[in-house]
Amino acid sequence: MKNSCILVIFLIAAFLLCNAGSAFSQAKKPSPAPTETMAPVVKLTPPAAATPAAQARMKTIFDFEKELGLSADQTKKLKDQVNSFNKEIASNNDKLKAANKELGDLINANAALDKIKEKLQQIGAIELDIRLANVKTSKVVNETLTKDQLAKWREIQKRERQVK
Repeated sequence: MKNSCILVIFLIAAFLLCNAGSAFSQAKKPSPAPTETMAPVVKLTPPAAATPAAQARMKTIFDFEKELGLSADQTKKLKDQVNSFNKEIASNNDKLKAANKELGDLINANAALDKIKEKLQQIGAIELDIRLANVKTSKVVNETLTKDQLAKWREIQKRERQVK
């Protein structure tokens, strides 16, 4: 009995963590500092539950296009990548929502542990895909910007995080 209670608590915690918010949502906690090799992409997509006022505060690299001195080719490449990223994220978020609902149903139905484990692994794979899409987009940003633009972009990100 004690082991099944611990398992249920663990699964509920995992479920809540999965639904706590997208990796791409705007959080109150400070973001980790960018590494020398990768500047993280900032707030490309608003969280699903964001209010219009919260969405208005979120800025993307395109809000700083002139300040960064982006060329038309750079802007096009970045916009194409962000559009691809947004489509992938929307698809994965739909899959994640469905998988989390299925996990809840399995837990409520007191399903076999192997079924619950399989569902948790599926959720983990979807979350991995979401994070990998963010890393890919960050790499495109890093490869598209010049060294000076990238340094300026990192400064803008730092400045914008301090404003929040």
